[in-house]
Amino acid sequence: MFEKAGDFFEKMNILDRAMDAFVRGHAFRKAVDLARRAFPSHVVNLEEEWGDWLVSQKQLDLSIEHYVQAGIFNKAIEAALNARKWSRAVQLVANQPPEIARPYYKQIAKHYSEVRQLDLAEKYYVNAGEFVEAFEMYVRANKWDQAYQVISRYLPESEYTMLYVQEARKFEEEGDYKNAERMYLAANEPDLAINIYRKAKQYDHMIRLVTKFRKDLLKDTHQHLAQQLDVEGNLKQAEHHYIEGGAWSIGVDMYRAHEMWEDALRVAKANGNNKELGEIAIKIAENMEGEKGTQFLIKNGLIEAAVDFEANQERFDDAFRLANNHAKYKLPEVHLKYALHLEDENRFKEAEEEFIKANKPQEAINMYEHKQDWHSALSVARQYHPESVNKVFMNQAKFYLERRDFAKAEQAYINAKEPEKAINMYQEARMYGEALRVANKHAPHLVHQINENYSRGP
Repeated sequence: MFEKAGDFFEKMNILDRAMDAFVRGHAFRKAVDLARRAFPSHVVNLEEEWGDWLVSQKQLDLSIEHYVQAGIFNKAIEAALNARKWSRAVQLVANQPPEIARPYYKQIAKHYSEVRQLDLAEKYYVNAGEFVEAFEMYVRANKWDQAYQVISRYLPESEYTMLYVQEARKFEEEGDYKNAERMYLAANEPDLAINIYRKAKQYDHMIRLVTKFRKDLLKDTHQHLAQQLDVEGNLKQAEHHYIEGGAWSIGVDMYRAHEMWEDALRVAKANGNNKELGEIAIKIAENMEGEKGTQFLIKNGLIEAAVDFEANQERFDDAFRLANNHAKYKLPEVHLKYALHLEDENRFKEAEEEFIKANKPQEAINMYEHKQDWHSALSVARQYHPESVNKVFMNQAKFYLERRDFAKAEQAYINAKEPEKAINMYQEARMYGEALRVANKHAPHLVHQINENYSRGP
């Protein structure tokens, strides 16, 4: 019963014992009143003790003013914060030096951030010197303009650019790729944004960014993705990226490697011209056994390719039959391929006939020239390609000249109506008598020049 004891001690004017009893009984109001009258120097300590006792009793809001009276402002501020008396806390903090105030401002700012009073939160984050905290608050709230304004106002560009990257990485780790992308782009780091989606295998977003920021790498990116998807067995997506990357033929090869013939042909039809389609269709057919290749081509309406395929397989009877029945305009090509086949087998007369049927007499001429069968070459030239006759003689002359058979070379030049070349041949060989003989007979206007050349000597 300390308070009653204190009252009796005070009435008996034993004031120090009264003060002690009031304090022990937590009768701080009476203790403070007594101290103001009798012990003024004790007032401040009593106010602090009163505040401490109220805190211990969870009466935080009541303790604030006692701490203020005691001049213990850190305890007053902490009591206000713990009692969630934010306005009072702000009043108290505002009167403190910056180094003391900053941690309290940060705590107050966090509160206003949590209750979505972002403008107040920003104010107190700034007072606390926590510009990054203010920035992150706005970022989390998707207030991008405010985030940029606060960070650009208080930090140099080099610092806040790095901050954008750090925030982007946090978003990326959380799987929030949209905001991570936004932060990377704000930091002018499109490659890092692109890499987010590459790692996450979100290729549509990856291509979207490459198209916008790295257009020069778009085709290479498509091809790289296609190869990766190909390896992973995602053939349909791989096809899409091969085509977008301008490498549709590799997509065809991909399907061929998996023996997916219909898909290979579908891609070729959609992207290639007729010649490319035919070449690819033949390659596909070559992977099939026996007649399956031909049937595959015919089934898909590729008669031309079927004809070429049969000819390539040296099944010429079937090639002629298909061409006669379905594509007569292909007959010359078949005859040509057959002729080349016969030439390889040294069946030259039959080859000649096929070259003529293919309307390629020059090929027959070249065949005979290669075999040094000048008679046959001239025979074909005279009959089917008269404009090549002189050229055959010239090639014949060159052949004999290389073997230093001047007489036969001369005759070939004369037959080609090129006596001047025969004359030059003899002059270069220092055979001036032969040169004069030819000149006197076929080019009299050159006789004088030959004599001069002879008189000058070697």
